[in-house]
Amino acid sequence: MTSARATPFVAVGGRVYIDGVRRWFVATTTGCPIMQTTACTYGALRILIACEHSGDRPLTMPEMASLLGMSEALVVKACHRLMRAGYIAGQRGRGGGYRLARPAAAITLFEIVDLFEDENDLFPCRLQADGPCRVAGICRLRVVCAEAWEAYADTLRATSIADVAAEPTVETAA
Repeated sequence: MTSARATPFVAVGGRVYIDGVRRWFVATTTGCPIMQTTACTYGALRILIACEHSGDRPLTMPEMASLLGMSEALVVKACHRLMRAGYIAGQRGRGGGYRLARPAAAITLFEIVDLFEDENDLFPCRLQADGPCRVAGICRLRVVCAEAWEAYADTLRATSIADVAAEPTVETAA
């Protein structure tokens, strides 16, 4: 697909074409419907997926913002943290941009969520907000939340950026 201005990205009906190659990419901005992560965490995951899809071609921040439907400020924030942690590498100048610094199969979703989120933000206990919990001895909610966090973390540990960046199969698309 071409347009008046040359762009390497074209989004068509939930699919993204990068340099003419069709790549599967969910371009939603709502985050995970079950677990509430911050926009920065969700954006960081999407940035890593986009970098995996781009192969060896570096992505600029404006390209990422346009492709992912994110503000440039959020892209800058996420890229800065990902770069400091060694997940992406940046190159300045003409032909510069960002690409994965490690293989996508070696980056788990848990590593990224852990980098951007505090466990207490995902499962906050509102009763402890004003001091020691008054019902800690009889409250099962904390135990259930801890169990839910472990199940969530186990799933994220078992899933890599390469897994979520892969073209969906008939079974996973249904």
